[in-house]
Amino acid sequence: MATVFRVRAPDGRVHALKRLHEHLGRDRQAVDRFKQEFNIGCQMKDHAAFVKMEACEKFDGSWCIVMEFVDGITLHDVLARALLSPAQALAFCSSLAEDLKPFHEARFVHRDLKPENLMILPDGRVKIMDYGVAREDGNRFTQTGTTVGTPLFMAPEQLLGSKNVDGRADIYSVGLILYRCLAKRDAHGLNAQTPYVDLVKARQTRELKDFPGLKDEALLQLVRRCLAAEPAQRFASTLELASAARKHPLHPPRAADCLRQMLQDAPEKSRQPRKKAQPDVKTEMAPPSDHAGATSSFPLIWLLVALALVTLIVFCLICGGPAEAFQSLRDLF
Repeated sequence: MATVFRVRAPDGRVHALKRLHEHLGRDRQAVDRFKQEFNIGCQMKDHAAFVKMEACEKFDGSWCIVMEFVDGITLHDVLARALLSPAQALAFCSSLAEDLKPFHEARFVHRDLKPENLMILPDGRVKIMDYGVAREDGNRFTQTGTTVGTPLFMAPEQLLGSKNVDGRADIYSVGLILYRCLAKRDAHGLNAQTPYVDLVKARQTRELKDFPGLKDEALLQLVRRCLAAEPAQRFASTLELASAARKHPLHPPRAADCLRQMLQDAPEKSRQPRKKAQPDVKTEMAPPSDHAGATSSFPLIWLLVALALVTLIVFCLICGGPAEAFQSLRDLF
């Protein structure tokens, strides 16, 4: 839907620039969602766990959002290298749940919580990103019977396109993320290729797969409650979830310290900074054309072709004509 670039403003400050794919600029709903992400980010500007928005405007034919550049590691990248210990998983769970509290108090539902949208900063804080499919609780922006988000991390009611999706759907997503932190797999043994109908059925009826080697019944009960098929059986709020996670005996004294140490102990490859998607831009904060590198080689190619043609013509003239030139080449070789 969009591409994010690292850009540098004329004053030297680094920002992230999110550019809506040009073909979506003609899709009214896609543009509305893009603007909605900016508006929601602006409303959450006083909360450190959310990315600060700075500008939203159309540039060079595409809608762009200029926002805070977040330098950290996604949970997805962390999990690609290793499982989290129970203490680390609980620390992440309580941090995320606490960070969602003001979001839900503002009557927003994220609807797309997943490891790729959760960043862990070097100081151990968590950043929640991507509000493109978030919705105000009670808003009918999404029609009943339609689904928006990443199916593998959706609550059952969200998968069914229910009109009664509230903050408890995000709690279900937190449960799926927590399970993945501990087991490095889906709670019901599903994957991105699972047919949609099977995914819906599994989320509604299937028991959780056992954690390999994990016998902590209190932790298992916390995960099960997050992943209750009925919203009424889950934690009533993220504040209640955060409190339950902090009360677990394995929860560290300070969640941020635990997550910071986790990043420091992570394998070297997962701690490498992300590559810039483009060179820093010092004037207009927009990414270069996708064809900029390709077009620069064309003048040289045409110059070589022209030079070869001129050489051939001169050779023919010296030899007295094409036939004589051909005969001379045969005699030469």
